Amino acid sequence: MSIELTTVPAGTIDPDTDKIWYQDVSETPDVLKSISPTDLFSTVTGGDQPLQIRCSDRVTPLVTATNIMSWPIATDFNLNEVQAYLTRPAASGTFTVDIKLDGISILSTPLTVDAGEKTSITAAVPAVISNSDLTRGSELTIDVTDDADGSATGLIISLLTTSAPPLSPPPPSVITRGAHTSADSDGETSTTSAIDTTGASLLVVAVATLTGVIPTITDSKGNTWTALTGADSGGTGAGTVKIFYAVNPTVGTGHTFTGSASGSFHSISAVAYNDVVTTSPKDQDAGAGSASGTTQQPGSVTPLSDGQVLVTALLSIAPSGVATIDSSFTVFEHVNSAGNFCVALADKIQTTAGAENPTWTSNVSADRIAAEIASFKQA
Repeated sequence: MSIELTTVPAGTIDPDTDKIWYQDVSETPDVLKSISPTDLFSTVTGGDQPLQIRCSDRVTPLVTATNIMSWPIATDFNLNEVQAYLTRPAASGTFTVDIKLDGISILSTPLTVDAGEKTSITAAVPAVISNSDLTRGSELTIDVTDDADGSATGLIISLLTTSAPPLSPPPPSVITRGAHTSADSDGETSTTSAIDTTGASLLVVAVATLTGVIPTITDSKGNTWTALTGADSGGTGAGTVKIFYAVNPTVGTGHTFTGSASGSFHSISAVAYNDVVTTSPKDQDAGAGSASGTTQQPGSVTPLSDGQVLVTALLSIAPSGVATIDSSFTVFEHVNSAGNFCVALADKIQTTAGAENPTWTSNVSADRIAAEIASFKQA
């Protein structure tokens, strides 16, 4: 298909039909036709094909002027080359054209046709394209910036284009662990040292406490906390480990976390995460405990989507113990409490969703031990 867009009515959008009129010069005689902008671009913009725009009739001498032709961009495409053609060349001087996108030139070196030549292909100074990305909804305009000797006629601009590839979706966000902190209590209140939680979309606190005496969790930014089920160790003087979280929280510098409960010698750990969803972030959770032992699994969980963070907390009554964990989880907080209720926090950020049931291990036997695990969804 070879087309030339011409002046009114050709080359303009018909306000009644939203069609572009053009002359099909592949037929003899030229035939006046119409086509929608979308159909036209889908026809001519695939694979280095020229879109030829007739900017004047074939006999009237061209003069220096702005906006002698305007053209709506109906779909994204990439501009590879521009050419100018004159039905009758200028006898002297250099005929010069500028092409603009939304009023801004897309050429760092203008498009020229030398004296006695019909095409810019043979120009001594070739045009240089400075902006090749022509975007849907923009407007292309043609200016004659130098008419040479004023004798040239029949300007046709050719745009050699390729269709722009579809935009790739942005890469998914990746959850990252931010700052974290811990505190223990030899009384009724434990308050952590201050951390900077700027940018976090999820805060998690784990508490190790006496069963039946669950501390109230507050923080210095006034967030609202949601408690998970928790896990009890069983045995005499049983302990409970419990995870709390705050979603889409108020965050910033100087952020502290406090657990308060009458009659509980508890310990707490807190951590901030980025790029967790801010609506219904928790996906799965489980918990389990034992009256004694050196190892404990929280129970198996399988996240329902990729990219989740799995956070697991351990309670042990082993003040001199050191907690470790398998399955590629990372321990980042461990408090040996003065009140004997020790807490540890570990996490794993999955790439692909899969079942997880890590094993916590204490280097000394604990007479009460419990673990809880929860998964939180990627933004």
